[in-house]
Amino acid sequence: MSCLGSNIVIASGLNARPNLPRLAACSTKLRRQSSRRFVRARSSLEGGPTTISEVKQKVVKLCKDAPGNGVDASSEMRVQIAEALMPLEKQNPTAKPASEDAAALDGIWRLEYTTTQGNSAGKLGPFVGEVTQEVDISGKKYVNCVRLGTFLSLVLSADWKVLNDVTWKVIFKTLQVKMFGFVLKEIEFPPSATGLWRMSYVDSDLRILWTRGSTPKKSEGTEAGDEVELNSGESVFVLRKVAEQASWVAK
Repeated sequence: MSCLGSNIVIASGLNARPNLPRLAACSTKLRRQSSRRFVRARSSLEGGPTTISEVKQKVVKLCKDAPGNGVDASSEMRVQIAEALMPLEKQNPTAKPASEDAAALDGIWRLEYTTTQGNSAGKLGPFVGEVTQEVDISGKKYVNCVRLGTFLSLVLSADWKVLNDVTWKVIFKTLQVKMFGFVLKEIEFPPSATGLWRMSYVDSDLRILWTRGSTPKKSEGTEAGDEVELNSGESVFVLRKVAEQASWVAK
């Protein structure tokens, strides 16, 4: 029976009396249903995504279309991607990716898009290479690799400290310059070389994280480096999983 039909008493003559409180409740329910139908219809007419799967597909396509991992993306494209990320982040299925749910980060991830302009984007001089991140939670090891073809690569190694359920302080350890797989040079970073990762979305094959550099500061009653001062605005990274385990993890 319809909502209205179940809430109206039908009788003859003067005995026909509507149930006013129930009518009001029914009217509110119908308005809400109509509103939801209107929003879905408007989204469909405008060509916008209507499900979380469609939102994710839109993000992936926009990121793939951004040239040079996003380094050469236009301002208009950057705005489109930023707007597409917001509804996806609101549906993040991994509540505590930096702490209890960190196992979701395991594996090899390929960079699809970023707003940074440095080496982390794969930019080496006038060239832009492929970027991968390898994460091994149990081994507490993270490696970022930038490759130009098969001959040149930069390999950054780091570990991390959990600051809260969505944030790591990443502690950079070494940077290796390799040519055809041979180490030409290795640089060791000082303990102050750190950054922050704020993870806003993680699922089985897609990650969104926001990064910024930091400088350690010492406050009374804390260990040196436990607190940080943020150096600049955040850069976003969007990555797709290409392998379930880091390359050094025994299969």
